[in-house]
Amino acid sequence: MLPAAAHFDNARPTNDLPDWARTTRVWPVKALALKEEQFVTDSHGTRIGVVLDLRTYLRLREAEEELADVRAYDRAQPKARREVATGQCVSLREYRARRGRKRA
Repeated sequence: MLPAAAHFDNARPTNDLPDWARTTRVWPVKALALKEEQFVTDSHGTRIGVVLDLRTYLRLREAEEELADVRAYDRAQPKARREVATGQCVSLREYRARRGRKRA
């Protein structure tokens, strides 16, 4: 939730808004996609946030998840290479055979 003093740059004056919009912190949005950057600023004009359209937000979240996966792979790779080099691993076929014996 936005701080009480926060407002949108280039927002319409509150006297142009219906009564319900003046009393809530949720601003009505008419456009489906934003055409230009829109920032949320505090009472001093300092940018404290940005307004994104849903498509851009979802693409950024997906990219963030992919980056986390790449970083996890990069962290795990040296250990996995050492284990393979020292023979501390088994093939998938061998793993399944051992697991099948344990279940029986």
